[in-house]
Amino acid sequence: MKDKEFLLLLGERIRGFRNARALSQAELADRAGIHSVSLSAVERGTANTSIITLCSIANALEIALPELFSFLVSGGEQPFQEEAEFAEILLKYRTLEKREKTILLKTLKALLAALKEGKE
Repeated sequence: MKDKEFLLLLGERIRGFRNARALSQAELADRAGIHSVSLSAVERGTANTSIITLCSIANALEIALPELFSFLVSGGEQPFQEEAEFAEILLKYRTLEKREKTILLKTLKALLAALKEGKE
């Protein structure tokens, strides 16, 4: 993978997590303690930023740093839109009441069991 491709994929990954959290660039930049122009450049893949800045961005997104790079080890070189969507679902889950969480978890467990059964 070329440097430019890597930076573009990393930027898309960060943008995906930011969008999943419904944060503007300014909000994420503020949380990460960086300038919004710097974040914009990282998301566009035009900035080769420091690991310290990436740690700050990951912390502001409330994810582990390796999550930003999972596109490297997944067997493909595309950022995962599904993961960003799942992150968004998890954020919404946190806002549910206990009863709603219980219903959702039971539904997901039943769905996963049905999917597993279909594969066997």
